[in-house]
Amino acid sequence: MVPTVKKGINKQYTKEEIDKEAVCVLTELAELGDPYGMRLAFEPIGFADCTVRSIRHAWKIVQKADRKNIGLTLDVFNDYLYNGLQDIESIKEIDGEKIFIFHIDDAPVLPLDQYKVNHSDRVLPGAGGLPYRRFIKLLKEQGFDIEASIELFNPTFYMMEPETVIDMCYKKVEEAIR
Repeated sequence: MVPTVKKGINKQYTKEEIDKEAVCVLTELAELGDPYGMRLAFEPIGFADCTVRSIRHAWKIVQKADRKNIGLTLDVFNDYLYNGLQDIESIKEIDGEKIFIFHIDDAPVLPLDQYKVNHSDRVLPGAGGLPYRRFIKLLKEQGFDIEASIELFNPTFYMMEPETVIDMCYKKVEEAIR
């Protein structure tokens, strides 16, 4: 689950209003999903026009929602978009059991305002310059060892045979995690 992304949204609402709305929506959806054993993973999106951009902010919202089936999705690229991974140490503040999913990816290192809004700058781990290994190390220190998925929105991969992409991704993710 991602927070609202809309041009100029952070000028329209206060942080308190954003937090209240996020908690309300997460709680309502968590109640609907609970009878089915669903877990909801809330993911901060680093672009400036997103209401919840940082790991720390998303974690505070998850804590306010205070539901066993609400946790976080953490994404190297999205955290990099927020502030160049300068807040990466905030992973240490999170209860590792509340990290439900980890999106591993990489990207060329660019000025933060030059990344494409469609996230197509993402590449396989090791093909860019993001410090994803430090991110992985911190996740492991918090006890996270469950779900990792590669998340690429790069159209180069769409034109390839699915089996080829799957094999490439598997090898690169396995290498990165080890």
